[in-house]
Amino acid sequence: RVTASNTSGEASVDLSLTVEQIILPACARPPVAQIVLPADSTLEIKPGEPLSGMALVARPASLPGVRSWTIDSISHRGAVVSIAYTPDGSLLATASEDGSLRLWDARTAKLHRMLVGHDASLTSMAWSPDGTLLASSYSAEGKVCVWDARRGICLRWLNSTPYSISWSPDGRRLLLGCWDDRSAVWDVAGNGPPQMLEGCQSQVYSTAWSPDGRTLATGGS
Repeated sequence: RVTASNTSGEASVDLSLTVEQIILPACARPPVAQIVLPADSTLEIKPGEPLSGMALVARPASLPGVRSWTIDSISHRGAVVSIAYTPDGSLLATASEDGSLRLWDARTAKLHRMLVGHDASLTSMAWSPDGTLLASSYSAEGKVCVWDARRGICLRWLNSTPYSISWSPDGRRLLLGCWDDRSAVWDVAGNGPPQMLEGCQSQVYSTAWSPDGRTLATGGS
């Protein structure tokens, strides 16, 4: 199955002939293969460039109307480091050391979507309160991706190095606990810099909001 994103939405096309022709390394050969195409132009991928530094296809061949593509196994190729259900329990997200996220149908346990874009193994992720957005990061990479989970689109990158991610109750802000002993509060829809919080004497591994969104807590080692 090929999935491409364009200005009018998502288009799916059957590509049954190519599945048998795709060759994967023996260690990554899955029972069923899936082709993953770039989520959105916000990933700043030029034609011929790989989807990420962790993608199996490092030199994707040119395909008409496609910026880039890769192929991957249904299951993760690395250890799963974080899991989280959507608030309504319909999807389970898994983040892995292979640098990707996978969304699973919680009822059928079937793969729903892959999210590819990070250049390093992941350490944290969190769903927005309404379950439409998913934030993911790897602290050493220095980037947080905010995904539109329904369309598989990376809406924006935030420059930060978090170990922990927490959404505000209204879904408008992200609280990031960082490795440099500080925390950052980002306005997800805004363009300004984050509000920096200082006071912890160590790397911030845990973050949380109060139910009314007026108070937040951070914790370190």
